[in-house]
Amino acid sequence: MVQFFCVKPKGGDSSVSPDYLFSYWLGFCKEFKDFWKREQQRIVKQRIRDSENKVQKIMGNKTAAAPPKMARKAGGLKDRLAQKGLLG
Repeated sequence: MVQFFCVKPKGGDSSVSPDYLFSYWLGFCKEFKDFWKREQQRIVKQRIRDSENKVQKIMGNKTAAAPPKMARKAGGLKDRLAQKGLLG
């Protein structure tokens, strides 16, 4: 691992100790984990915003494309109920 990451020993040491190597490795792992979590949260928020925009676009299209309401026919069921005061 020391050779792969090209880790050099400190000042007077002739070799790299495991404590020295893993102190850097532990710091890297913690920072990477924190960055990964923040990035995943950012991606989730972006997907939620995109989904909300799609829903708003679809809902906007539906209200614009809704068919006009039909007028009540004279003598029809709704007209008779409205005359009796049972329908608003």
